[in-house]
Amino acid sequence: MSTILYIKANIKPEGTSRTFRISDRFIESYKKSHPDDTIVTLDLYKEGIKFMSAEGIAADNLDVIGQDVDAIVNKAVIEAQNTAKIF
Repeated sequence: MSTILYIKANIKPEGTSRTFRISDRFIESYKKSHPDDTIVTLDLYKEGIKFMSAEGIAADNLDVIGQDVDAIVNKAVIEAQNTAKIF
């Protein structure tokens, strides 16, 4: 038995997105041919995950000037772990 992570990253509503219709058909077909597998769906727009932007990256870079690199990495790891707890 396998677990498949299906990540949706499309802001369009499901009824209007061709990508969703295609991927949903694939998932339906996959389930039929792999009935014992588990499919976990992650919809990035429904999870409230903060998206990166050029402005945000620039602001983050200003925040870290002069800081210890290990401290920055540790902070990023903690943030990633906290995000992973959602799933």
